[in-house]
Amino acid sequence: MSGNSTMLAVNLARAEWPQVQVIGTVIGVFVAGAAIGQVVADLSGRWRLPVVVALVTILLALPLVTQSVAVLALTFAMGALNAGMVHAGAVTVSITFVTGALVRFGQGLGGLLLGRTGGWAWLAHMVPWSGLMAGAVLATLASRHYAATIDAALLFLAGVLTVLTTVAVRRAG
Repeated sequence: MSGNSTMLAVNLARAEWPQVQVIGTVIGVFVAGAAIGQVVADLSGRWRLPVVVALVTILLALPLVTQSVAVLALTFAMGALNAGMVHAGAVTVSITFVTGALVRFGQGLGGLLLGRTGGWAWLAHMVPWSGLMAGAVLATLASRHYAATIDAALLFLAGVLTVLTTVAVRRAG
């Protein structure tokens, strides 16, 4: 959303109203998804993660029904997903996960350049960003020829994650 916010500002400054409307809608839908995701997560108690993942799974199914809502459904799902996981064990997960990972990577690199960072542990911050980029590139390339298959595969994987998170929460007691 930081990139969308930057592009919104640029388009506002240029008075490019059609782009302002599109980007503003995307940001608004993301915020709405985050709000509804938080409501759903809070009302779900200990089942917050599987319930939020189930909501995202349902949202991923919408483009299979009608492509006209694909961008909005996926954007809403992206916002909602932020409410699903606030901790990974003892580690608090930032809602600006990918941006935060890039910042921590850059800070680690800066520490290395200053001789303050020993070792290469800071490189681990590139894992989430690299995964996001690899997934986005591969999905985009594959969607050129297999769009419906990719949509179905994503829905299937989201369903698997819904089941796995439900099992994990049940086992945790």
